Amino acid sequence: MTNKFDPIIKRIKHNRFLYPLGMIPVLTLALSKYYLDGSLILGGEANIFLNFTEHLKATSYQWFSIYGQGMINLAPSGTGANKLLLALLENLSKSPFITNFMLVFSLYYFPFLGMYLAAREINLIPLSAFLVALFYLINPSILEYLTSLNQFNASVVTLMPFLFWITLRFYKDNLKLFLFSGATTAIFSFAYTNQPLGVIANLSSLVSLYIISFHVNKKMVYSEFLKKYLVVLSAFIFFNLWWLLNLFYGAIDALSHYDRTFAQAWLNQTVDSTAAPIFKCLTLTFLTYDYGFDFIGNLYNSFPGYIVTLIPITLVVWICFFSRQIRQEKIIPRIFFLVLLAIFFTKGPNPPFGTLYLFLFEHFPLFHMFKSPIEKFGLLYIFLFTLLLLFIFLNIKNSKENKIFHLFIIGYLIFCFIPIATGNILPEHNHGLDGKATRQYIDKPEYIDFKNAIIQEKLNYKIMSFPGMGNYQILVQTGEKSYYTGWSPLLMNINKGFFVPAFGTHITEFYTLLAQDSAQKIFGMLNIGKLLVNPDSIPWFGNVGSGDPHIIRKRFELLEEEIFGNMSVFNDYVNFLPIVYSPRNIFIIQ
Repeated sequence: MTNKFDPIIKRIKHNRFLYPLGMIPVLTLALSKYYLDGSLILGGEANIFLNFTEHLKATSYQWFSIYGQGMINLAPSGTGANKLLLALLENLSKSPFITNFMLVFSLYYFPFLGMYLAAREINLIPLSAFLVALFYLINPSILEYLTSLNQFNASVVTLMPFLFWITLRFYKDNLKLFLFSGATTAIFSFAYTNQPLGVIANLSSLVSLYIISFHVNKKMVYSEFLKKYLVVLSAFIFFNLWWLLNLFYGAIDALSHYDRTFAQAWLNQTVDSTAAPIFKCLTLTFLTYDYGFDFIGNLYNSFPGYIVTLIPITLVVWICFFSRQIRQEKIIPRIFFLVLLAIFFTKGPNPPFGTLYLFLFEHFPLFHMFKSPIEKFGLLYIFLFTLLLLFIFLNIKNSKENKIFHLFIIGYLIFCFIPIATGNILPEHNHGLDGKATRQYIDKPEYIDFKNAIIQEKLNYKIMSFPGMGNYQILVQTGEKSYYTGWSPLLMNINKGFFVPAFGTHITEFYTLLAQDSAQKIFGMLNIGKLLVNPDSIPWFGNVGSGDPHIIRKRFELLEEEIFGNMSVFNDYVNFLPIVYSPRNIFIIQ
C-alpha cells in the first residue's frame, strides 16, 4: 500500500540542492546570537583582524614589519588569498560585522559543503551525502576544533574534502587534475602555513588519491597511482612555489631553535593532559574539553554522551565484520586499515604501541614537529573515518542493513546537532577565575577613534601596549567587569608596528625593567613612539601583577598624554629614533 507522503519523502531524499542550501539559514541562526548585541566574534591565533585591508598590505612583503622588530614573512601572500577576498568584502560592505560574520560562517559551512560535493560526486543519494557531510562537520572533535576560530588551522578541515572532490571529479583528466587541484591549494594556501598541518593536508591528498584510484579501477594499479600523485604534487609545488620558498627558509631557521628537547617536553605535557586516548579516539571526542569546561565538553562527557558517541564506531565494526556484502567490497577493509593507522598516530605515545611513536619522534627526521599528535593527526583520522562512512553508505545494498545504518547515524547526528540547535556553537569557557570567557568582542567607539587617528599619522613608529600579552586568544572575561586578553585587535588592525609584553615568566622581569629610568631610552632605540595603556586589556586570565594599568599610567604621567575613553596614549619622542630606509636608487642633481 502506497503512503500518500511517499512522493514528498522521495523528493526530499533526492533533491540535491535542498541540503546545501538548507544549511545556510541553519548556521546563520546558530551564529546570530553572537552578533545581535553588536559584538564580533574573535579568537584563536588567526581570527584577530578587524581591518583586512591594512593587514593585507602588511603581509604582502617579504619582510613582516608589524610585530616586534620585524621578521621574515614565512609565507608572503601565502596567506593572501583569503585576506584578499575578505578585504574586498570589507570595502564593498563598509561593515566589519558582515565581513566578520562571513569569515566565521565560512569556517563552519565550507567543510560541510566540500564533503557534500565529494559524496555527491561519488553518486551517493542527496540524503546520504547530507548525513556524511553533516557527520564530518558536527562530530564532537571537529565541532570543538572549529570553536578556536583559527582560520589558518581550521581551513585544513575544509581543504581535505575539497581536494578529495577535485581529485575524484578530474581523476581521468591529468590536465584538469593539475589545474584544479593546484588552484585549490593556492586558494587555500594559508592552510599550509602551519607546517605540521601542511603535512597533514598533503597526506590527506595522498590517501585520497589512493582511495579514489582503487575505487575507479576496482583494484590497485600502482603505476597509475604514482603518476596521478606526481600530477597532484607537482601542481601543489607549481601553484605555491612563490611562497613555499620562504616557508622552507623559515622552517630551517626555526629548527635551529626548536629542538627535540622542547618538542619532547611539549609532547609529554600533551600526553599527560589526555585521559583515555583510545576511548576518546573511538568516540571521536579526543579534541573536546573535559566536563565542566564548556557546553560541548559537558554534552559529550555526560553519561548519555558516552553512549551516543560510541554509535559510529559500533556501527562501522558491525557492518565491516558482519555484513557479507560489505566484506566483499575490497575498498572497505583498505579504508578501515587507514583509519586504524590514523588512530595509532592520533593517540601518540599512549598505549598500545606507544613506544613505536616515541621511536619515530626521537629518530625520524622532522617528525618531532608532531608534538601535538591529537590535534594534528586527529583531523586526518576524522577525515578518513568520514570517507569510511561514505563508502559504506555507497556499498550497503541490503535494505534492512541500510535502514538500520541510516537510522542510527541520524540519531547520532541529532544528538551532535544540539550545540548548533541551542546556539552554543561557540560556547563560553569556564576558566576558574572570574567565571567565563567568550569569543565575543565589542569594538568600542573610542577604539575605532584610536585606530583611525593612528592610521592617519604620517610618522612611522611602533607602539608599546600595556598591560596585555601576546598569547593566543582574544577572550572577554565576564566577571564584575569585562576585559580583553591576548592579541589586541587595537594593534593588529592598524598600519603601525607594535610590541607587547612576552608571554611567560619574563613578564615579571619586563615590568621590573619598566620601573627604571633607562626604560624610555630603550623604547626610543626600538622606534617606539607611543605607549598605550588600556585598562580593559589584561595578561592571560587576569595575571596582571606589576602590570597594573594604574601603576603604568602613573609611571609615564610626565609624558604628553592623549585620552581615548579610559585609554591613555603617551607620546615618547625624547629618545625616539626613526626608521632608516635604504633607497633603491640615488639621483644626484647638480
